[in-house]
Amino acid sequence: MSSCVYKVCNFCKLLVIIINAIFLICGIGALGTIIWFRIDKNMIKYLNLIQVDQNNSVIYTFSCILIVVSVCFTLISFLACCGAWKESKCFISLYTISVVILIIIQIFAATLGAIFYDQ
Repeated sequence: MSSCVYKVCNFCKLLVIIINAIFLICGIGALGTIIWFRIDKNMIKYLNLIQVDQNNSVIYTFSCILIVVSVCFTLISFLACCGAWKESKCFISLYTISVVILIIIQIFAATLGAIFYDQ
């Protein structure tokens, strides 16, 4: 019986590491892409994504928000990978708290979006 529990624990540990390693790679990729768009002012125009004024403060603010979000996701994924790898209760607790905070922020943002949808 204990052999089965040990295998399940190792599988869960491996699953957490793999999933968060994927999120870590995606977070680093997103961060690099956002910074690239931020540095190269003509990148949006080259890709013909949207017709915008490059000096628009909305684009500047939105890119800052995306950079902060990407850094947060990268750090949270790193915490999860390290916590699962080393079986550190501190890292796993920080990961859990961070995920709960992100869920609360998402619920709050969705609520604000629904309330101010007409404006």
